[in-house]
Amino acid sequence: MATSAQYAEWIVKNAAKKGTPEFDIVAKAYADSRSAEPASVQEAPSQATPEPQSPAPQTADWKDLAVATPSARLLAGAVSPVVGAAQLGVNVGDWVTEKMGGKPVAGQWVADQIKRYEESKQRGMDALAGQPGQTDIAGALGTVASGAGMVSRIPAAGSWAMRVAQGGAVGAGMGAVTPSVTPNQTGKNMLIGGALGGGVPAAAPLVGSNAK
Repeated sequence: MATSAQYAEWIVKNAAKKGTPEFDIVAKAYADSRSAEPASVQEAPSQATPEPQSPAPQTADWKDLAVATPSARLLAGAVSPVVGAAQLGVNVGDWVTEKMGGKPVAGQWVADQIKRYEESKQRGMDALAGQPGQTDIAGALGTVASGAGMVSRIPAAGSWAMRVAQGGAVGAGMGAVTPSVTPNQTGKNMLIGGALGGGVPAAAPLVGSNAK
């Protein structure tokens, strides 16, 4: 006599026969065998679960290609501190709104627009290069050049401790005006920027002494 597992296997393989006398006989035998077996060995028939399919990648359109050109990315990188400063202002406004009992919405909207731009740029870069995972070097150069232009106007501090403090403050400020795809990313950007900005002048004497 077949076991319930064997009946279950037959039922799964012959699902197309459902409604036929043969299928009904096996189904009844399966039910009878299940009731006669201990609960520990009962096994219900199950259909194979299809593997989850990855979403198909989106095809780049002309707008994606336009924002992905090196000149467009260089310009976007140069103005990114201005965009980040505007986003910071919106996030502060949302914080005040929340403290007053209101519902903050502007910060999320701005973050969503930045995210849409980043996704569009990435699709365009990948399409232009013919392979995914491209890095926006032109945009990074634009941001560095813009930031260096602003920092160069700040008088250098005299002592080592003041240079470390100044570097940390400048780094945190640059982190604060870095555009982000989530409204609550600003604090993390400030911590990273402050650590990098203060770390460079802090390590400079060590590097200089080892070079001698």
